[in-house]
Amino acid sequence: MAEANKPVIGVDQLLTLALNGLDTYFFRANKEKARKMYKEIADGEIVDFVSLTFKDADKTKVKLKLSLDHREFDGHLTFHLFKIALQQMLRNIANKLAKKEDLNIFTSEETREFIVHIPGVIQDREKINVLVLGIAPARQSAVIKLQFLDADQFKKQPAPGVETHQVGADEAADRDSEAANS
Repeated sequence: MAEANKPVIGVDQLLTLALNGLDTYFFRANKEKARKMYKEIADGEIVDFVSLTFKDADKTKVKLKLSLDHREFDGHLTFHLFKIALQQMLRNIANKLAKKEDLNIFTSEETREFIVHIPGVIQDREKINVLVLGIAPARQSAVIKLQFLDADQFKKQPAPGVETHQVGADEAADRDSEAANS
């Protein structure tokens, strides 16, 4: 069969497949199975995840694999924290898909990989962490890349030309002392 006749899966369909797979594995499957998959991806493995078989003449199969990059996670990532971030991210993306709103997708023209910049944001103690979903397509497969990003890059930056000054402890003490003497 010619390449032009092969089934094509759209971004929305691929995301829906990924979201449903993540929901099934981490929230509907038994807890031991979910923990096992979490441990594998947390250890840096790329694991078989979901496959989709088209009802075409060749029974074309698209395989999805799953990975997790948590190098930029601030603190100690646990299964519990991972699931909270994942659930929030899944909910946020699903809401955008359902409303047919912009998915805020960043695409690499070189690799064709893309990141859906609709995060799951969690705060544990004073530490904020941001989880996003990326997809690296390949021939008849794709890797779903869950990735924690450095939360500092999302802090609001001052407007251009506006100076800022962060008060240090010594400076604050001096200011308090001056106020008491006046």
